[in-house]
Amino acid sequence: MKRIIVFSVIFCLLLAGVMVGVAYARGSSDRDGTYPNRPITLIVAQSAGGAAEASNRVWQPFVERELGVPINFEFAPGANSQVGLTLLSRAEPDGYTFVAAHIVAVTHTILMQNPTYNHDSFEYLVSFMRDPAILMAHKDEPYNNLTELIAHARTLPPESLTVAVPGTNDIAVVGVRQLEEATGIKFNIVGFDGGGRARTALAGRQVPLGAFMYFGSTTIASETKLLGVNVDRPNITVRALQGLQTFNEAAGRRMDDVINISQVIAPAGFQAQHPDRWDFVIEAFRRAFESEDFKEHLRRLDQEDWLYPVYGNDNLAVNRQLREFSERTASVLFEGR
Repeated sequence: MKRIIVFSVIFCLLLAGVMVGVAYARGSSDRDGTYPNRPITLIVAQSAGGAAEASNRVWQPFVERELGVPINFEFAPGANSQVGLTLLSRAEPDGYTFVAAHIVAVTHTILMQNPTYNHDSFEYLVSFMRDPAILMAHKDEPYNNLTELIAHARTLPPESLTVAVPGTNDIAVVGVRQLEEATGIKFNIVGFDGGGRARTALAGRQVPLGAFMYFGSTTIASETKLLGVNVDRPNITVRALQGLQTFNEAAGRRMDDVINISQVIAPAGFQAQHPDRWDFVIEAFRRAFESEDFKEHLRRLDQEDWLYPVYGNDNLAVNRQLREFSERTASVLFEGR
């Protein structure tokens, strides 16, 4: 009888071990539901204090509430997001390390900067902001829209007017280059080490013009004025930009819509190895974004049009479009000028 009991105990232990092994082999995430049980790191692939940090701080406390743990920001600026993306590509795909970036930066670094990662190194959890490109001027400049700016520029020698941009390979530069080509004028495009410094230069009138994303630039609204939006009129989703002159209208021709879609990105393997965690994180974002207090938060910020959520595998279509745009326009940014 004792032998039967001993063998039964051994069999049960072996069976339990097999079940645990199968669960982990299938990528089950914390069978007892403890994920996450420590803070999550969000690598921000831009400088602290800039638009990238600000846009992620908008949702941070609401998603933290749904996750049940803090989200710690780790800033890794440099090389058009390459530094931060490299860190993510080397991280364990366990749901404790993500990056805040966008597919345009991923594509540009792969095309032009020979990084150690490629498109297969990442998985896209959620897109959360659709930010259109704009051209701004200091409030004391003598032009109030793109048509007036172009007319003024034609009275000056080429490259007399400086346009501040976060970096010379920033997506906003695409529209400025295409505007130059369409109108025959030439700007002096100067890249700064991040959007925060470029916007500070414009607000202090160290430069007369700046090409940025709209939502990231609302912090300097009192010192600047909007001249134009780099999106075709039917595609303008931000109510504050509805009456603004478009690049197409000023140039008299159809140009690319320049839009930045911000995303939270995971290392490759996260969905396959931890499908429960993948679903949990996506649902945390969904609940946060659909909550009434988050919507009220956006209303208080006067940014009701800020939110543009796309979740999980639905991001694939969004990323295909942005990747095609990036590959087609990369030569505009890297033409050796």
